Amino acid sequence: MKLITVTGPSGVGKGYLKDGLKRRWPEKIRELPWYTTRPMRENELHRNDRINLSAQEYDLLERRGTFVVTDTVAGNNYGLSDTSVPGRMVGLTELRPHLLGRIRCDDTFTIGLTATPDFLSHRLTRRGTEIKTEIAKRIDVAKGDVWQINEMRDHFSLFYHVDETSESSIIVDCINAISHFMTQ
Repeated sequence: MKLITVTGPSGVGKGYLKDGLKRRWPEKIRELPWYTTRPMRENELHRNDRINLSAQEYDLLERRGTFVVTDTVAGNNYGLSDTSVPGRMVGLTELRPHLLGRIRCDDTFTIGLTATPDFLSHRLTRRGTEIKTEIAKRIDVAKGDVWQINEMRDHFSLFYHVDETSESSIIVDCINAISHFMTQ
């Protein structure tokens, strides 16, 4: 399986970039769901990027080697499986920075995105989906993510620092850079 990963802090535009890639190659790219033992939140019930499992179901899939990468966050398990990518399709996912070196997939194209805390705060505020205290918490986590991503920048196939002048051109740049990966 081929896999495209997008890594970046909250608010940097990972979802926007993934949507652009899926629009460009709708017949070739399949976004991979994360399997998790974390109970679904109310706003996640109709999303298809999470599959909720019991701890026993998750453990069984993990023992079978179903996941290409796993993580544990706040006592909940997360696993990314390549079983939902038929034939010659390419998997697509977001990935936290600390997971990059743990992917069990030989053909991976990695995209790293960073931005300043002020830029991220402005984007998250503009979304209008969270209150200021939630945004502040996200920015605190984002600072650590940006530091990790910058430390790993040589490990990415593509790396962008997102700001007001670059954000509109990043999708076009990514599509051009990924075109060769998509046709190999």
